[in-house]
Amino acid sequence: MEPITVKELESHIRYLSNDLLEGRAVGTKGIEMAARYQEDYFKTMGLEPAFGPSFRQIFPLKGSKPDPQASLEFVASGVAITPVPWDEFVIRTERDDAPAEAAGDLVYCGFLVQAPERNWDDIKGMDLTGKVLLVEINEPGNYPGGVFDGEDMTYYGRWTYKFEKAAELGAAGVLIIHNTKGAAYGWDVLRNPWPSENFFLPEKNRPLFFQGWVTGASKTNPAVKSAWSRAKWQASAPDQEKPATIARRTPIVSSAARISAACRAGEASSRPPNRPLQPWPGRSGATTRKPAFTSWSPRGTIMSA
Repeated sequence: MEPITVKELESHIRYLSNDLLEGRAVGTKGIEMAARYQEDYFKTMGLEPAFGPSFRQIFPLKGSKPDPQASLEFVASGVAITPVPWDEFVIRTERDDAPAEAAGDLVYCGFLVQAPERNWDDIKGMDLTGKVLLVEINEPGNYPGGVFDGEDMTYYGRWTYKFEKAAELGAAGVLIIHNTKGAAYGWDVLRNPWPSENFFLPEKNRPLFFQGWVTGASKTNPAVKSAWSRAKWQASAPDQEKPATIARRTPIVSSAARISAACRAGEASSRPPNRPLQPWPGRSGATTRKPAFTSWSPRGTIMSA
């Protein structure tokens, strides 16, 4: 068996990362080009389609595109604070029936972690139904010797956990406070792609009216810093007046934004016969290559997203 070479892997990476493939984004012509590339390679390896006559398993997705005119407002003691869209906050909804305006008391929830096996609970019995949650990114003790897994972030620190937990608690919305160290990426990673359409599985229940991020850099703005400080202080003083947060013109999911997506898989029923190097299909200036996989199971499945 011949080993996989650096040159061979590099050729795959160069093609699949080429700008021509548009980042292989869902719903683009580029992802179809990538799919055909993978399927052609499966064929050169002697793989059989894993889904009847097809290498593809088709499933539906639903799309949500944020409203570029969405706004966010914090109101406390008659004073309104309005962060700057894109530069200081990003929000979206995944609900067909999201109202044009959603509001609720703003409650600071720390890391929004409930981890009984680690004796940690940021909620402590609070009723957060209909509230808007302001939460930190990452998790407690994300440093060497920290209370969870030290520098290795667990699922409790992921933004997906924050959104899922907020939905589970019946919140109206959730805003994660971004900081570069905690997130391990800059604000631009959120801001730049946010105007693009986001895709998700349609059958999952999505109770949040909106979800999003606010940048920790806003804390340099005295007005926004005051909102953060007030929210945190009021979290430990439940009898105090709660600041309200209002998401105006939350982005609406278009019911027409439904597409078909697919994962791809091929099965190897036996080790394929040795083949001479052959032209690689689907590329300009055909190159030659050998099969990239060096071992086979009696009935193995090779998957590709």
